[in-house]
Amino acid sequence: MTLALVRYEPPPTKALAGRLTVLAELRDRLAEMEGERDRLRQELRNFEKRFRPAVGSRYNQLEERREQIRRVWAEVNRARTGALKADTKTPPDEIPQKAFKPEDEIRRLFRSLARKIHPDLADDFEERRRRHEFMSEATRAYRASDQRRLQWLHEHWEAAPDLPRGVDAASRLVRTNQHIAWARYRLREVNAEIAEFGASSTMRLMQQASAARSDGRNLVAEMRNQVIKELKEAELDLERVEAVLGDFDDETVRIIRSNAGLDSASAVPPAAPRG
Repeated sequence: MTLALVRYEPPPTKALAGRLTVLAELRDRLAEMEGERDRLRQELRNFEKRFRPAVGSRYNQLEERREQIRRVWAEVNRARTGALKADTKTPPDEIPQKAFKPEDEIRRLFRSLARKIHPDLADDFEERRRRHEFMSEATRAYRASDQRRLQWLHEHWEAAPDLPRGVDAASRLVRTNQHIAWARYRLREVNAEIAEFGASSTMRLMQQASAARSDGRNLVAEMRNQVIKELKEAELDLERVEAVLGDFDDETVRIIRSNAGLDSASAVPPAAPRG
């Protein structure tokens, strides 16, 4: 016969019982909100999988075309007024800049924190759970390159690295209050994530697409067709630019294309493929 050893904990006091109830409610609410956040994230991902191939890449191409056309027309107007000059500024990627590597600081913070809070350093289940929660949050912050949150976690842990380990009501009350503070922090963070999803442009598009489906329309297909139409219009604009450049000598054309950020040896950007 094998006897299991269970640590005895005396019945909680009224104050401790009340705080344990608060903690249980917070954890239930947190689990519910995390489920809602994960659901929204997955819905957005599924929508993006449909939207990007049909519209996203074409829209980016359209914006690039429009910007190229705008720059070329600006240089053409300068040439017509005699204000055209070769751009002698150092290209942005050649301007000496002080090295800035935020990733190094984020990596340092994460490693420093991980060494202190790793769950393997725990002596009991409750402490392991606390460390696991911290470690999970630190990992999320690191993957999101959120230096502010990593710094907050580091300072929060340093303020109370060790909680009372006793089974008396006073020690358990301190630990419970710490868990409550952590749960409230997580609720704020998850609520902020949900709000960010709700305010995103992808969410607005998804809501518009849902409303369109209720009317028997396919918004993604409509947007795809509209972008294709505007790309064809951009092709005509490119042809007009090419015709106008024919009025200038080769050196002026070279300067126009160079100042507009185009390859001076090539023609105006090729038109987008049809279809």
